[in-house]
Amino acid sequence: MSPREPGLEHRVQRQTRRIFSQHRQLDEMYELLLRKVDQGTAEPVQEVFRSFEQALDAHFSLEEEHTFPAVRGLHPELDAALATLVREHGAFRRYLEKLRSLLERQELGAFGAPLEALALRMAEHEGHEEQLLEKAEPEP
Repeated sequence: MSPREPGLEHRVQRQTRRIFSQHRQLDEMYELLLRKVDQGTAEPVQEVFRSFEQALDAHFSLEEEHTFPAVRGLHPELDAALATLVREHGAFRRYLEKLRSLLERQELGAFGAPLEALALRMAEHEGHEEQLLEKAEPEP
């Protein structure tokens, strides 16, 4: 770790709390999306999916533009792990495009399984991020 940088350390702590909170919020949005899928009507699913997709993209942008650079500033040795997380963000964005395409064609029957696959991959990804951010938390 580099010499103590209190401003950067504080930023990492604040961003870490924010990221963890957003993970919980995204999980709640996913649960709402599942409930809408179970109801079987395309329009409400499309509406909730748009909100979920926008929230996820904003979350990824926050991590990529603010959180990860701050972590990298304190822990340059985590660069490869952070780069992997950013690549995964790109894969998630592409996967969301495919899900959106299914919804635009109103193929709800084909939407559920890939949505569940996304949730599993996201849970794993969030776990890796949280472990990495916990490692990066400054010691008191």
